[in-house]
Amino acid sequence: MRNPDENSAFFTPVPVSGNPTDVLSQRFSVWRKILKELIAYFEVAASAQDSRSKECARLGGIVTVPFRDTGDMFLRQGGIQDTTIMLRDYHKQATLHAADAARQINEIVPRLKELRRDLALKIKEIKGLSGDFKNSVAKEQELTKKQVAVLTEALSAMAVNPHLVSGKYDPYIVKLAVEKQLRKQIEEENYLHQAYLNIETSGKALEEIVVKEIQQAFDMYCGLLNREGQDTLDFAHNLTINLVGLPPAKEWDDFVRRDPNFVDPTIPVRKLENIFYPGRDSGATKPIRAGQLERRTKYLKSYTSAWYVLTPTYLHEFKTSDRKNDLTPVMSLLLQDCHLSDHSDASSHSFKFLMKGKQTGQFHRGHSWMFRAESYEQMMVWYNDIKRLTQISSDESLEKNGKSMSLRTATPSTRPSSEYYSKDVRTMAVKKSASVDGSRLSYDSSGSGVETNY
Repeated sequence: MRNPDENSAFFTPVPVSGNPTDVLSQRFSVWRKILKELIAYFEVAASAQDSRSKECARLGGIVTVPFRDTGDMFLRQGGIQDTTIMLRDYHKQATLHAADAARQINEIVPRLKELRRDLALKIKEIKGLSGDFKNSVAKEQELTKKQVAVLTEALSAMAVNPHLVSGKYDPYIVKLAVEKQLRKQIEEENYLHQAYLNIETSGKALEEIVVKEIQQAFDMYCGLLNREGQDTLDFAHNLTINLVGLPPAKEWDDFVRRDPNFVDPTIPVRKLENIFYPGRDSGATKPIRAGQLERRTKYLKSYTSAWYVLTPTYLHEFKTSDRKNDLTPVMSLLLQDCHLSDHSDASSHSFKFLMKGKQTGQFHRGHSWMFRAESYEQMMVWYNDIKRLTQISSDESLEKNGKSMSLRTATPSTRPSSEYYSKDVRTMAVKKSASVDGSRLSYDSSGSGVETNY
């Protein structure tokens, strides 16, 4: 059964502190012990053809029920250990073995010894893979939690008073940082996930070789036993059904399902679009419109092209349309402190609209921005969307935006964290500068753009 939280940003489907190489080394070490006992069994079975009556009792006690030192690694019923029970019961009844059986059994033993030596080399190789499982998934998860906490606080602050939220803490901008960190977490997690799948695939293939070799050995042994009376025929029949017919991966599949150090191979690797985290689907994090516009510079009177994103509370200007790498706006205009003025008519050769800062606003007072679109239709869709947002009063903006723009915002019971809105931040203008195509934009603590001479 899948974990209901498997799509959470704070969940990982793979063990971050597991040591599968140690467990797998122990498993194949147990296989070597099993092979050692089976080798001893066939060696004694060969000599038993000469003195069958004396050796049958010994043969029945060599292979233990269950296998020694296996713990709970193998099925107690329906798996490889069923063979040991059949061997014990058969040798209680066995009386004679053919001379030819001794010769053929002696051909089985060298193959099992060679397989056992090969397993020793494979165990060393498995131990050498321990470095593949050293990871920083837990560290990346902690960083993701911190980024999600920032988004949660930004959403809460926006619900209380958007004037106190600077452009860089617009939930849309904060969400971009969350997804960037989440991509790092998923990349590290999927690398670890793939390491588990690789070692499990290799381990499964190796165990299939071991099981098939044992099956081949017992298949030959069954052919010899069928020449002996009804008891021997019944015994061989049971071996054929229960061991030779055993799917090579049955023990492995059951082992992986039960052992917490491994990952169920049916669990898929996760994708970013399926990951859920608080605030992911909030309307405040989703852009209303995005596209290319041109803005007139203040002194050169020329137009520079940029990528603009309209959110419920801001008009952001970016250098490019790449929201994975270009996360910081060049300019952010708080819509509640702006209003639209004139726009070109359909017969104009250039399609422009004017945006001004309100005289009653806290930011952008006395500033204006001229934007130009490629077509009249493009200009009007931008103009109408901005107009609806700028006409909403500050007291009704969040509620009205929630109805008209399908926004969902939190309603906190406390004021925003002082981490974002301390008195010093509200009263002291923090100046930043960024050069954009011949003009320089100065920013106050709100992240609002004001053009100054370059």
